Amino acid sequence: GNAKMRCPFALLQLLVALLHVQTVPSTHLVERTRRLQDDAGYNGSCTWTDCTKWELLSTSVVFRPTVTPMGVSSPQSLILPLDQVDELSSVECGPSCSADADALSRLTVKIGLMNESEATDFATDFCSVSFIVCIRLPDGVEGYLLLLWGDHRGGQVNTWAAALRKRGKRVPFPAETYELKAVLGLWITSVPLEGQLTEEIGNLTSLRLLTLRKVSMGGSLPASLGRLTSLVALEIQGSKRTGPGLSGPLPPWRLNSLEVLSIVEARWLEGSLDQIANLARLKHLTLILPGLRLPSSPHLGPNLTTLVLQRVDLNGQIPEWIGGMANLETLDLSYNDLSGPMPPSLMNLTKLRHLSLSRNRLKGSLPDGFGSTWPHLEELELQRNQLSGHLPTELSKTTNIRHIRLSYQRINEGFHGPLPPEWGSLTKLEYLDVSRNNLNGTIPEQWGNFSQLRELYLEWNKLSGTLDALGLPPQLKKLHLSHNKFNGPVPDGLAECAELKELVADNNNLGALPSSLDKWTNLTKLSLSNNNMTGTLPSLSPIKRLRMVDLSCNRIEGFTGNGFLPETLEDINFDTNALAIIPASWHYLPAAKKLRLSNNSFTASTWPEWFETAKGYCANDRISTLSEAKEWLSAKDPPDWPV
Repeated sequence: GNAKMRCPFALLQLLVALLHVQTVPSTHLVERTRRLQDDAGYNGSCTWTDCTKWELLSTSVVFRPTVTPMGVSSPQSLILPLDQVDELSSVECGPSCSADADALSRLTVKIGLMNESEATDFATDFCSVSFIVCIRLPDGVEGYLLLLWGDHRGGQVNTWAAALRKRGKRVPFPAETYELKAVLGLWITSVPLEGQLTEEIGNLTSLRLLTLRKVSMGGSLPASLGRLTSLVALEIQGSKRTGPGLSGPLPPWRLNSLEVLSIVEARWLEGSLDQIANLARLKHLTLILPGLRLPSSPHLGPNLTTLVLQRVDLNGQIPEWIGGMANLETLDLSYNDLSGPMPPSLMNLTKLRHLSLSRNRLKGSLPDGFGSTWPHLEELELQRNQLSGHLPTELSKTTNIRHIRLSYQRINEGFHGPLPPEWGSLTKLEYLDVSRNNLNGTIPEQWGNFSQLRELYLEWNKLSGTLDALGLPPQLKKLHLSHNKFNGPVPDGLAECAELKELVADNNNLGALPSSLDKWTNLTKLSLSNNNMTGTLPSLSPIKRLRMVDLSCNRIEGFTGNGFLPETLEDINFDTNALAIIPASWHYLPAAKKLRLSNNSFTASTWPEWFETAKGYCANDRISTLSEAKEWLSAKDPPDWPV
């Protein structure tokens, strides 16, 4: 009797234990998450068994980790951070995932993503499928993400989607999708699906994430979307290449859990976005060419941390209500028709990390103290406006900034005056573009502190002096200095920048290159025309990836050694120099498409014989005279050159 009583009790204990496993994170996962949050040395890198899936998810604002390689994300902007989401194996996910195995098997076979043999993986090892990510959310809910990403290189879905696109074939949106019970995220990107969403989408009440990007689907959005009350992220992106896309008005909904709303290039959607006022928990709002009208004074909740309104026909001055959104971290109003001065109220946004107001018609000087109230700012983009005055010295207080673009101000020649020495405090700066302004003076010696700089654009100003003040960090990739008054020589330190890809410094007075270019193995573009260079040119043969060289309008007389040029060169310009001999090594330049040699010192006796016949560089255009060769080489693209 006691044994009979013990059996039901043991069964009850087992059921309770199983229920406990389904709702509460296991101990080792809880400990791991806590350890990550407490570890000051954690850098945001993968902590999952499957790092491919971690990396995929970490690119999304929805799953952005608490800590990223760029730094610590602010808690208020996070949705479902990966370091608080548990990766589950098929055993750990259990019934929550396996319940959908049959529907997913039929779905993938129907659309041709898997054959019947491959689809058995859903029954045997559900979570190992390459486009399935099994997870437990911070609130204990278990399920999986279905990631049909046709733009992820090398992935199974990408290969399938690419084959469909190549054949110009589309597949109907599978009705089996509506049978899924445990799907937490339906994420479809760059997959040629056609048809339209039906009202059955409202059956997917487990959904936390719905993303439809660059698909070929049309029709209107079903009203049943409003039943997805657990939805935290809704992303819709059209495509110019995939047909008319989703159309019609937004259905009335009250998605009380929604934290991310992104509508991009969905220009066939109609009506007004008045419903934004109902989204009290909204944190991230992105509207780019949405097709929908934006209310003149939208009522946006206090939780908003990201506001992106691109190409939404904003005009007039920047609205004052934006200055009252105290939690904003990202503000992007680029590609509109905003005008007038920059309002001082923007200085109230003390949590800003990213500010982009580019491609508008903003005018005048920047407000006093511009930048002084943004200690967290990482990116500033104000290019292509009509701003003027001096560059803001107070920007020196944005010591976390990595990216500055203030180029191409289109009225009164833009910013003027000197480069601010105070900016030398911006030691995290990676990208700086102040080109096409009216700046003068020399490069401040304090700019030698730019130890992280990767790209520097100073072209089309009136800057002068030498380049010695530049710190020339080893990771420098692009240096553009054209149309200034710099004098030389090019610093030997630049020859040590092994990562350099582009050196563009036309129309200066740099005089000479360093004697050895052996470390420029990554350089693809070398443009130093009109720089008063004389004598012989150092060997370019070590620059194995060079595709374009322009040393025209100098006084170069020859080449060090045998004058070998890299076989990768496509565009070669030595116009207007003092060259008298073409090196024999130039007989083989297999990638060349343009060669310009006019206005040099060649004579009939120094012009190589192999350069005058159809057997030389010109397989289709016969060259018989020196003058004809000079004219042809200056004006035409040669055909494929034989060995």
